[in-house]
Amino acid sequence: MGATYQRRGKHAWRVCVHYGRERERTTVHSEQDAKDLVKFIHKQELAGVNVVETIRQARTSRLVSPAAPTTSWQTPREALPEFIRQMETRGDWTGSTPINYRRRLEGYVYGFALPDGRKLGDLPVDQVTEQMIGAVLDRARSSSEDGTRKGKSLAIQEHIRSPLKRFYRDLIRKGGFSGPNPAADLKDYMASTPPNVRAKVG
Repeated sequence: MGATYQRRGKHAWRVCVHYGRERERTTVHSEQDAKDLVKFIHKQELAGVNVVETIRQARTSRLVSPAAPTTSWQTPREALPEFIRQMETRGDWTGSTPINYRRRLEGYVYGFALPDGRKLGDLPVDQVTEQMIGAVLDRARSSSEDGTRKGKSLAIQEHIRSPLKRFYRDLIRKGGFSGPNPAADLKDYMASTPPNVRAKVG
């Protein structure tokens, strides 16, 4: 008996179990899940368990393995300051870059009020969506109707987007986060000139 896995799509990996001439397949949704399942199958093999038959009896996707422990993700308010510190220590972000990132995240992201009253910075990072970050950027680039708040420049918008994009990219590659990256493509929410300024120029 043995097990192998291969990628079958953007977020799908197929695990194939071999037992003599018999084969069974099951699909999981991250490479880490596939690796964990293959390891589990090998342990079952050593214990004398016919995993092919187990899969046939279960047939409900990943129930062939013990339920994976639920990951308790930190919030952006908890995780991002430490991430920025690590990037600064490694020399990836230098000079005023980490300072600006901290300032923009504290000023625009952590305390951003969602429609249901929750603060964006207090959500687990796996619950943050592209639309939520987009709403932050929309607010940053737009002036208030009463003129008390002016739209911010593209540079400031980038100070919001860039650390979030890099944070989620690293979380996917190294932290076991299955994605997608909610900050990967936010161009539609950003503008080089605030909307009210464009209106005055026109």
